[in-house]
Parts: sequence; C-alpha cells; structure tokens
Amino acid sequence: MVGAPRLPRLVGALFLSLAAAGIGLIVTAAGPALAGPGSPALKVAPTIPDDDPTPIVDPGQVQRLSIPYSPEEQGVESTIPQVPVADPTYIFVNMDGTDLVCQGGDDATVDSSIIACQYGFSGAYPDYGGTAAQRQSVMDAVTQDWAPFNMVVSDSRPNASGYTMCMTGPGDHPFGSNVLGIAPLDCQDANASNVVFAFHDASQLSGSFGANTQATTISQEVAHAYGLEHVSNTSDIMNPYNSGGNPSFTDTCLTLVDGGNGIYCSSQHTQYCSSSLQNSYQELLGMFGAAEVDSQAPSVSLTYPSEGEVFGVGADFLITCSASDDQAVASVVLWVNGDQVGSKASAPFEWNVTDIPEGDYDAYCVATDTSSNSAMSAVVSFSATAGSSGDTTTTGGEESGDEGGSTGGGDSADSGDSGGSTGGDDEGGSNDEIGTDSLDGGDDFGSGLPPGFGQGGDFEGGCACRSGLPPSERGWLLLGLLVLPMLRRRR
Repeated sequence: MVGAPRLPRLVGALFLSLAAAGIGLIVTAAGPALAGPGSPALKVAPTIPDDDPTPIVDPGQVQRLSIPYSPEEQGVESTIPQVPVADPTYIFVNMDGTDLVCQGGDDATVDSSIIACQYGFSGAYPDYGGTAAQRQSVMDAVTQDWAPFNMVVSDSRPNASGYTMCMTGPGDHPFGSNVLGIAPLDCQDANASNVVFAFHDASQLSGSFGANTQATTISQEVAHAYGLEHVSNTSDIMNPYNSGGNPSFTDTCLTLVDGGNGIYCSSQHTQYCSSSLQNSYQELLGMFGAAEVDSQAPSVSLTYPSEGEVFGVGADFLITCSASDDQAVASVVLWVNGDQVGSKASAPFEWNVTDIPEGDYDAYCVATDTSSNSAMSAVVSFSATAGSSGDTTTTGGEESGDEGGSTGGGDSADSGDSGGSTGGDDEGGSNDEIGTDSLDGGDDFGSGLPPGFGQGGDFEGGCACRSGLPPSERGWLLLGLLVLPMLRRRR
C-alpha cells in the first residue's frame, strides 16, 4: 500500500537536499513551501542569502535531490543484490510521451509510476519535441554515459520483461520550474522496471542545458533507480549540482552527499568502498557487467516498392524499409540513385514520394545500430513512365502485398518520425529527382554509394556488385531490366 505523498519543502531561495534517496531531483528550490504530512527531513544548504530577491535561474545553481522508496512501496518484495547476466539491461529514453497510470508502484512496461501518482501528474505526459537531429544529439550523449556497461540505451520501447524508462519532456509536475528531474532511489535495483523523469525539452538545447547536460540529468535519474546516490565530485554524473562539462561514472571512491539524513543504500556502496564513499563505475559494473562487443550488423530490407515496379508519371506513394537488430537500430538512411534522400532514427522507416518524374530509379536502405554496425539492403529498381497502365495509384499500388507495410497516401508518411520532419518536400538527389518528405538527411555523401558500400564490397545486393558497371552506366542496364516488368503490367 503506497502511503501519502511525501513532498519536498521548497523554502525561500535555498538549495534543498532530501533524504539520500528515491526521487533523484535536479532542483533549485524557490517559492512557497510544498511540505505535507510525512515529509522527510531536509538538509538546507544555503547558497543565496534569504533576503536576496534574485530568482535562482543560473544553471550552475541546480541541485539534484532524492526521496527514498522501500521495495514494498515500489511493488517488489525485497531488496536482492543484482547479479550480472549475459543479456543487456535496457534504458528506454521516452521522448514521445505516454499516458502514465497508477497501479500501486513502478512498472515501466505498463507506464505505471509511483512518483507521478503520488505527486499528482499521472495521465498524459508531453513529448520532448524538437527535430530528429536534436533528439539524436541527446541520445548520443546518454549512450556515451552508459557505454562501459552491458546496457542498451534506446528511444524505442524495448521488447523486454523489464527496463528503466526515463520520461523525457516538460512534465506538468508540482515541483517548480527549477526542477529538472526526479527518480525513485532503488537500492540494488530491486525493481527492474522503474520510471524516472527528466524535465527537459528540445527548446533548452540552445540555452544553458545542452545535450551533455540533459544527458547527465537522464543518466543520474536512471542511476538513482539502481541505488546510486549523490557524491561530492563534479566530474561524476552523481554530483547533485550542474557544473557543466561532460561528467561520467568515475572509477573512484568519492564522498557521498547524504543530505543530513544518512546514506540510504549503504550496503550497496560498501561492497566497493569504505563507509560514506561510493564508486559509481564499479557499482554499475557489478550489477550489469561490462559492455560486450557488438559486431552483429542489423537486418534491413526495402519492402516497397517491389523490384520492377512501374508507376505513372506524377504518382504518389511510400518507400518503406524494415530494420531490426539484436541490440537497437540507431538510424535507417534511404538512398535513391546514389543520393541520400532521407534518414530516420525510429520506425516506421518510410518516406513519402510525391509527383514522381519520369525515369528509372535504384533505391536501397542502410541501417546502423547503436554500436555503429551497418548493413545495406538489396537494391530495388523501379520506374515512372508516362501513360503507364500499371499500378500507379497514390497508395503505392496493390501489388506490394504484405511486404509493403503501410502503403497509404502521403499524409501518413511522417506518422512515426520522432522529432518530426526537418524540412518540407525536399526533392531528393541530383539524378531523376524524387520529391520526398525530407528528414534530417545527415551527411551528404554526394553521388555513388556511401563509404563501405561501393564496388568490391561484401554486399551482394549492392548495385555496383550486381551490375558490374560504374554508377553512370547502371541506368542503361536498368532500362533493359525493366522491359519484362513493363510488358507484364500491360497485358
């Protein structure tokens, strides 16, 4: 049974630190008291005189706080030391928002949050906003924080029985505008499915809270869910103040900051350090193990159009790709006639083609996972012909079958684009142009295949490997290859 809400007191213009636990907050306290019955004792560490009327907005004056939750309050039976397993542990950075529910404790798999329910902000949680590139900059920084450990950081919900979910967005919470994050402190990761919060959004990236700072918030809140507490050294992610830079989980025993209420997860810390010290790196290594080298490339295919598809000039349709990986797919890039025309960081990997000009087209997708392993799909050739009586409807044609995925019109093309489109109807590459909804196209490699996928590569489906001709001559060969499909469609 979860007790009454325990609200931190926000008194005057002072920094507050809660009992070294649970809700890992990043906060500068300012404003009226929010304390209620059962509030834990607070340590007040003044940094601005009480009579100073200046609001605390300096990002260097932000502190991370925490409130303890027992295993029973979190919906688990007991605190059992974590033993590293071969399978990776997942961190889900949720930038798309969700509906948070109350089911008596934390359970990320069903979006149940003890914090949101106790503090009155369950229900619809807003998304992070921003472009795919902005989101990826934060994801890259978070991934770097956790790279030494057997962890997978993903912005897509994992297909796993348990994972830590960090809701990342400007939540409508009661803690004030200076609170940047909150999380349950869960000693020994007793509950493997916690929900934590980072109250950041894309609009802050251009100000005082860049990608590294936001990543530090996310990583500290996640680490609170594994029992890590605050330390005094600013080079460690678990330092309660925002000191800028790019801190990490350091392999050093550092002094714990206990907020005047003692250390909550002491037995966890003393496995690696003397009393009142914490080695965040060794604790995470002991719980989750070292990162395994991921050499497995993703699986990727271009699922629509089909090989030899013929469209009428001016047709609208979707190009769709499918990608999967044993860890996580980081991006899928679409190439058409040697030019990169689109990139997406999350499924569905599809691009809207509008008003296609007459011509012949070679298209393929390149998928990259979170360990930078890449794979290229087989090249699919299709064409647009004036007066064609083939399947040239704006739905992409009905001959795509089950492979084509969603073959609806252009209105649905951006339905899964995390962060939205960063451009309008971008007209593709320099060869027979295709009008596509442009994403953050990434690096422009110009004409030809991307690095590692040229002639002599190991990808048998690659265009140069299949034709044996340089890119400038492939179009002539494709004209011959398209004769039979065109004749079949005109019967």
